[in-house]
Amino acid sequence: MGRAKCAGCGTYGPDRCTCGNFRKVAKKKEKCEKTPNPTVVPKGKTVPSPTASSSSTPTTLHKTERQLELELEIEKNRTQRALALSKCLAAVKAQNERQAAVNAAKAKEKELVKEQEARKWWTPVVQVRLAVAQHPL
Repeated sequence: MGRAKCAGCGTYGPDRCTCGNFRKVAKKKEKCEKTPNPTVVPKGKTVPSPTASSSSTPTTLHKTERQLELELEIEKNRTQRALALSKCLAAVKAQNERQAAVNAAKAKEKELVKEQEARKWWTPVVQVRLAVAQHPL
């Protein structure tokens, strides 16, 4: 058959598709065996590539020098970023500690206010009870 099969409903061809969304079934690809790298010697030692010959040109030296400069610049940026992040982390930790101290102080203050309110309310009642308890009947 020259028509593609729908992955949704299984019919052949978009004009016969019943699901309304014609999707072709993916064809199975045969796996080919990979050939070993020709530059690798069977003993496990690699053969030197022709670009890394002893008579390297000044352009190659210039490229490696430029690459080294770029790597050095990248490392500098990394250290600068690490320092900036450590400073930021220290600032955030300090801010969190300050906020925790403020929250603890507010909670303690609320507790004290509640205790004072309770004392105001219960003090006359306790005094009356003590007076009644101490009064000889």
